[in-house]
Amino acid sequence: MDSSPDTTDTTRAALLLTNRLVRLDAEPLTAREFWGLVGRVDPGRLFHHDAAAIAEMAGVAHDDAERFRTLLDASTALSFEQERLLDGGIRLISALDEQFPAGLRAGLGSACPPFLLDAGPLPALDTPGLGIVGSRDAGDDTLDVARESARLAVAHDWPVVSGLARGVD
Repeated sequence: MDSSPDTTDTTRAALLLTNRLVRLDAEPLTAREFWGLVGRVDPGRLFHHDAAAIAEMAGVAHDDAERFRTLLDASTALSFEQERLLDGGIRLISALDEQFPAGLRAGLGSACPPFLLDAGPLPALDTPGLGIVGSRDAGDDTLDVARESARLAVAHDWPVVSGLARGVD
């Protein structure tokens, strides 16, 4: 398995548009926004265009196109973060990458996460497992339940998927 980040325009744009790893002045696309955009245009086609062209190509308002442009311009910062993650054994994988678990994408549809942080074998995600969806504002009791659930799932050799929930990942 190749551990280097996929650099095709489509997967790169998908990662940039949903980037939650590098702080920017633009909010990343939510899963619903991302899949809606993918239904209208290949995200890779948005590179090298100004906001006016992005608005026309993607069928979005000019403010959203400006937001997309800001997110797409963070390629260098995201590359540095990907390198840092890779040094720790973690890969960032776009939902549009051929390595992304097809069953996860098919099963969740427009609720599928646009990317995964992977530190293990991806085929494990096609087996029974546990997904933890949390809130950045979750209380200590809620986080304790999520951590204990993850611990029990791992004890049963189930893969555990978490969505960057504070205090759980």
